[in-house]
Amino acid sequence: MTNTQKQQQQQQQQQQQQQVCYSQSTPSTQTDGDDDKSVFSDAKEEVREGFPTPDESPSAEVLTTVTKFLLVDDNHINLKVLSTYMKKLGLEYDTAANGKEAVDLFCQAPLTYSCVLMDISMPVMDGFEATRCIRAYEDREGTQNVPIIALSGLASEDAQREALGSGMNLLLTKPVKLKALGGILESMGILSG
Repeated sequence: MTNTQKQQQQQQQQQQQQQVCYSQSTPSTQTDGDDDKSVFSDAKEEVREGFPTPDESPSAEVLTTVTKFLLVDDNHINLKVLSTYMKKLGLEYDTAANGKEAVDLFCQAPLTYSCVLMDISMPVMDGFEATRCIRAYEDREGTQNVPIIALSGLASEDAQREALGSGMNLLLTKPVKLKALGGILESMGILSG
């Protein structure tokens, strides 16, 4: 493949990403979800890249600087866990069941979200592609990059590299505990401590 062909292929991929960002599908938002404490009982967290895990959960008072989170996962139980975390912390959130829905929600209101928690493996559009599309949209619009945290059952170095290469800020291995997530968000400056 010549350099010209490679450049044309890259331009086509960028145009496809732009088209995805501007498409208008009906995203699903979920704000319901009963507190299901049993979901948390046997969760074990793994935190990547040396972010600290605090001894206590962050209080809702600490989290008042965050406007809204976008939670993205195709597994309804994982979404329920994340939604419950947000409720416990008194935070607003929207949910999406795949990367396409996440991109649509984000592009409809790009200044709404302070952070995106994104699964990697999803149908329709995976988390890597969704992140590339969100980053392309932010670049086009000249807005600051919103932190995107990958959530995955994959803890490999390859998954870490691909997550960071797609524009994600960090990869966390599922399941993530509330206090670990809060500590990471504080460490990243998303929440004030």
